[in-house]
Amino acid sequence: MRAVVGLQAQDDRAALLAVRARTEGASAAAVERALVAGELVRAWAMRGTLHLLAAADLPLALAVFAPLQLARGRRRLAQLGLTDADAERSTAEAAAVLAEDGPLTRHELAARLRGRGVPVAAEGQAPIHVVRRAALAGVLVEVGISGRYAALDVELPDRDTAMAELAARYAAAHAPATAEDFAAWSGLPAADVRGAWRDPPAPVGDPGPGGVRLLPAFDEWLLGWASRALVLPAAHAKQVVPGGGIIHPVAIADGRAFATWRLRRGEVELEPFARRAPSAAAEIAAVAAFLGS
Repeated sequence: MRAVVGLQAQDDRAALLAVRARTEGASAAAVERALVAGELVRAWAMRGTLHLLAAADLPLALAVFAPLQLARGRRRLAQLGLTDADAERSTAEAAAVLAEDGPLTRHELAARLRGRGVPVAAEGQAPIHVVRRAALAGVLVEVGISGRYAALDVELPDRDTAMAELAARYAAAHAPATAEDFAAWSGLPAADVRGAWRDPPAPVGDPGPGGVRLLPAFDEWLLGWASRALVLPAAHAKQVVPGGGIIHPVAIADGRAFATWRLRRGEVELEPFARRAPSAAAEIAAVAAFLGS
């Protein structure tokens, strides 16, 4: 996990399968246990989206992304009926409530906040945006992937130092990569990218064979660069990224997508781009073993 910094995790099953694709011998149950134990966490990070992170990397992610995302979230909170003062108070009260009575779901937390006079609407998106703000402020964290939240007390590193570390780790995991790739992957503004990015040494030699992997929807392999040209044949891009924010699961061989796939009734169904395609039999079996089916 730490080698790639984080894996997109808005889709629960896709997040687990993303871990599987990068780990030998793991199981969905083992990843879920790591989440429950707090060794892995789900938090808002790159591009403002939920990611699985190693717990040790949560302070770094918050130091880099929280100031931007808190500022960007003010307008939405105002639209949901929370002034800046209300939003600040919602975070402070959430910390107190969860310290006394957590873990809680977002709706349970919203009800407790209303009881303390914070105007968090019971319906609509107000509860999750209040939770998101408190998570970015570092006062709560999700327990596993359960939709329940517990109190958090975290010390953040210096932001400039954290951004430099993030950029260096991204470059190491995504070579060959450029500042434009880092900007697309991170969602950071140009000024932050310029301050953090240092061109890494050029890779030496040709990469070795990468074998076949089944990657889930919204995988890092398709989100990690400004362009997908290196990993996704242009002729088949629409099959993988049809629009509307959808990115389908893909099968890759030696780093390039050669098929899409899906799970139907627990079975992997592969849809190759061409009649002749690499065998994915071992990977299909590995996915079944990972899911315990």
